[in-house]
Amino acid sequence: AEEITEAGIVALLENCRATLGVRRRVRLCALPCLSSPLLLGMWRPRIVVSAENIAQLNHAQLRPVILHELAHLKRHDLWVNALQIALQVLWFFHPGLWITNWLIRREREKVCDDIVLARTDRQSRAYADSMLAVLKASAGSSFPTLGLVGIAERGSALRTRLARILDDRRRISI
Repeated sequence: AEEITEAGIVALLENCRATLGVRRRVRLCALPCLSSPLLLGMWRPRIVVSAENIAQLNHAQLRPVILHELAHLKRHDLWVNALQIALQVLWFFHPGLWITNWLIRREREKVCDDIVLARTDRQSRAYADSMLAVLKASAGSSFPTLGLVGIAERGSALRTRLARILDDRRRISI
């Protein structure tokens, strides 16, 4: 993945870090044909987005995407996910653990969505539009994200997540 050094995008990343109070240095990288943005690196974190997203999305569309991935970093979700994977390897035969891990991943995305909405003055329509723009820009992706949850979701899971984001009656307590 190639690090993005364009001044405007780096400034956007720094603004998002300040908005969430993330003190750690985070690099933003582009990878061609990636189907969904993701956070990598437990010690040296990187947000990786598709090169197509960088080329086609404006800063207003990229902002909630970066905020979402930074929310995962702030919440230490990479560490929790590593623990989940280790437990799932050890107890691969236990269906309760598979269900629990699925529920934790789903709730993790909801919390990060709520963090984004809270930090963008509940601009739910703009956030949903950003998610759809990411999907559209990545439509022909040939590099799968191995079933990661998040924007990589498809079908009913994505519809449910978008409906939740767009529900202005829902109270956000973050």
